[in-house]
Amino acid sequence: MNRGQEYTGTISAYERPTRLVFEVTGKPMDITGSFTFGADGDGTALDAEFDFRPKGAMKLLFPLMTPMVRRDLPRQLASFGAFCEGS
Repeated sequence: MNRGQEYTGTISAYERPTRLVFEVTGKPMDITGSFTFGADGDGTALDAEFDFRPKGAMKLLFPLMTPMVRRDLPRQLASFGAFCEGS
């Protein structure tokens, strides 16, 4: 669930320990996310790429939301990185 919207997620590629790709589908949009992991000192370097494909009315709204998404992604990635490291 994301802000009241239901999504279905599927892991489409998993190459332990360096890569994870997932596909997310929902009524407002589909998303492909790709994470690449690497050693970084005592931690993990996390690189991510996302392909957002809005649908319906979201096609019109998404360009307005893009600045908010870009500001929020670093926080979400840091949280995901900490989760992956078990912190």
